Amino acid sequence: MFRLSSGDKAGFKVLFWLAVMYGLMSMVAYYVLHMKFVTPLGFDAPLDRFSEARAVEHIRVLAHEIDGRQYRGT
Repeated sequence: MFRLSSGDKAGFKVLFWLAVMYGLMSMVAYYVLHMKFVTPLGFDAPLDRFSEARAVEHIRVLAHEIDGRQYRGT
């Protein structure tokens, strides 16, 4: 029969707790990187920062106010 020595048991405990700690740190890193929501900046944002409001206005101008756009239907 297979018996573990006390050193083996201690090694498995350390390995188990390292795996638990790695899992917890991975969950925290995932949350910080992927689940943190960023509030969009408005028109009054500094010009060197991306502003969602300015981008939407720019797209609106491109889509509606430019004459002579060609549409090629399929």
